[in-house]
Amino acid sequence: ELDGSLTGRFVVEKAGFYRIDFESSEGEMVTASPQFTIDVLTDQPPSVMFLNPGRDTTASAIEELFIEARADDDFGLRSLDLVYSVNGGSEETVRLYSGGENALTEVAAGHTFFLEDLELEPGDFVSYYARATDRNLAQENKDVKSDLYFVQIRAFSRDFRAGQSQGAGGGAGGAGGADPRALSEAQKEIVSGTFNVVRDEDSYSDEEYQENVVFLALAQGRLREQVETLLRRMNSRVMPADPAFRSISEILPQAADAMREAEEELQDQDANGALPPEQRALQFLQRAEEAYEEVMVQMGGGGGGSQSQAAEDLADLFELELDKLQNQYETMQRGEQQQADNTVDELMERLRELARRQEREAERQQRRFRGQQSAQGGGTAAQRELAEEAEEAARRLERLARDQNSPQMMDAARRLQQAADAMRRAAANNDNLGFSEAGAALDRLREVQDRLRQEQTGRLERDIDEALRRANRLADEEREVASGVNRLPDLNDEQRLEQLRGLMERKDAMEAEVADLERQIDSTSAEFRREERNSSQSLQDAANSIRDNKLKEKIRYTKGVIRSRASDTAKAFEEQITNDIEDLQEHLRAAAAAVGNTEGDALTEALDQTRDLMRGLDSLEQRMWSQNENQPGQEGQQGQGQGGQQASQTGSGQQGSEQPNPADGQPGVGDTLGGAYAGGGYGNRRPTEFDPDDIRQWQREFRQRLGEAQDIRQVLREEDFSAGDLDEIIRQMQQLDDTRMYQDSEEIARLQTFLREELKRFEYRLRRELDEENEDLFLASSDDVPPGFRDMIEEYYRALSRQN
Repeated sequence: ELDGSLTGRFVVEKAGFYRIDFESSEGEMVTASPQFTIDVLTDQPPSVMFLNPGRDTTASAIEELFIEARADDDFGLRSLDLVYSVNGGSEETVRLYSGGENALTEVAAGHTFFLEDLELEPGDFVSYYARATDRNLAQENKDVKSDLYFVQIRAFSRDFRAGQSQGAGGGAGGAGGADPRALSEAQKEIVSGTFNVVRDEDSYSDEEYQENVVFLALAQGRLREQVETLLRRMNSRVMPADPAFRSISEILPQAADAMREAEEELQDQDANGALPPEQRALQFLQRAEEAYEEVMVQMGGGGGGSQSQAAEDLADLFELELDKLQNQYETMQRGEQQQADNTVDELMERLRELARRQEREAERQQRRFRGQQSAQGGGTAAQRELAEEAEEAARRLERLARDQNSPQMMDAARRLQQAADAMRRAAANNDNLGFSEAGAALDRLREVQDRLRQEQTGRLERDIDEALRRANRLADEEREVASGVNRLPDLNDEQRLEQLRGLMERKDAMEAEVADLERQIDSTSAEFRREERNSSQSLQDAANSIRDNKLKEKIRYTKGVIRSRASDTAKAFEEQITNDIEDLQEHLRAAAAAVGNTEGDALTEALDQTRDLMRGLDSLEQRMWSQNENQPGQEGQQGQGQGGQQASQTGSGQQGSEQPNPADGQPGVGDTLGGAYAGGGYGNRRPTEFDPDDIRQWQREFRQRLGEAQDIRQVLREEDFSAGDLDEIIRQMQQLDDTRMYQDSEEIARLQTFLREELKRFEYRLRRELDEENEDLFLASSDDVPPGFRDMIEEYYRALSRQN
């Protein structure tokens, strides 16, 4: 090198060491450095998931639907694609990101479906998934696919009309609380299950693959039989004169035929061949359900006579089949959920212990660096042992995420693997980099703890919602019981005996339900007493209200009161029971409102949202400029190394750690675009004209990011946190929603540079606010702080070295 330094490189294929030897003038080799350990980090496949909406959703045929995919890889992504199809037709691919020589390790990319352009009808659907490709082409599985999601097209203003008809006193007769979409939801489960089996086929043994396909074939067969049973009963009971009824009776046979075709493909062990007919069956079911809901809305708006009776018959038939589906899946899902909850709890305890031990390792690493101890290559056996334990926990969490179809837990598993990699790098270094990597591993562990804590909070919300749903169902049941009690005096002896028999059965069921609900609430309150004190106390109040009000006892006692013909006393007791259930509901609502109301949560949430916003804007900037550049040789790039990645004294694998500051006018940003990335951007040419379709996509995504920034500002305002710098960021972001801005590429680039740097500074300030009680602020790399702070940090370490 020009400065007199010597450099060299070699390919690392397995763990080992390196040192520097000099050759003397006599030809003798002399050891000139300590021996440094080399740890080989396995190149993990990418992970990919959807952040927004992250679930199946519904939309009208004229909506603009924004979705956001996120992918990350330990050493860089080659590409990220969105793959979608309409009604199970041919797949269309949208390239969301293309990585070049300096590929990103994390990408968050948005895309807007302009559904009006797809010419869809109610009952149609769009299915989509994301596909990420590793830069390391030596990976056996080059592509990693997310789960499959659905956008169901609903009739325009359906919700308004349905709500209006219900408000007018209409209803679906015997439909009760039945959800007519349950048939299509069951079919979606089959489609998703088949997609997952095809996607993960290489990870199964032959026996496991066959078992999965057989299970899918049985599930498809059972659902087909239920549809055929519903069709037979419709033909025998429902008047076919009305066009809406005829539509349903014509669509359901097509759904059954498609299911039968899919079933045959699955019986032949061809899961991929079963996907098209499965998706056709889903389309037919959704169209039949749309027609059914239209009938219910029309009946609620004033249908009468034979049409009303036929609609009630149709509702009864749908409810009958849907109840069967609910009974089949409810018990199994409850057991699986309990098992998953227990695994999350075990992992949380394991992570607490790992974080405590990693904190001690980071402190030791810091003392070694400051005291210039451990001259023999750095690294400790304890740090490597921690890395192995973190990797095992990451594998358990990844398996759980796949079983639960949880993108959030999959993200946590990826971060836990990153913590393990940072631990190995820390073990291989005894200087500032080792201290930094030890701190980075600790930060990652804490992030995983936060995400699992959010998972537990989501479980608390789910459990409270379930308890409230059961309490609401009790209230409905009590209203019907009270109505039956009020009618007793007007009945003859035979009618009274029949009515009493039904009331006794209902009272027995209500008493058992209250007792079981009491146990559930007590259990949930005890489980979250430490993490969610306010919500736990409200839950305890709810359980105490059952005991204090003697709700179970009153329900049991009123059985005798009703038999005694004491109608006034019976009515008084039923009013008390109604009031007691309302008291229970009120406490449960208070518990739901108290979830997450703990000190410090709001700022932590704002910090997480800020990091997500930074990731989204960085990715969008990279995609905007690389999409308009034709870089030679980009398709031939490969990841560093073919057999693995190395962590050594030089800290290879830390991407972009020495980047110029655009504010300083250094090369790499002023002359090129995308200076936030190692290598100085995406070429020297600035495009002078953007494609109108691209502009429409970018505008919609910038609008989404602007909304996210405003949400952060609202959270901080409620916490009285000064955020004038964020206000300025929001003002600048608002300009990017103006189509005229895209006529000036120089101005777009200037705005993006401003947003990138100012958000880094804001995120750093917010992080310092949260970490102000910590003695040391660990930094994963020099890129984690704004460029203006780097000189101060470097001078700090130089001062420490001079003191030592």
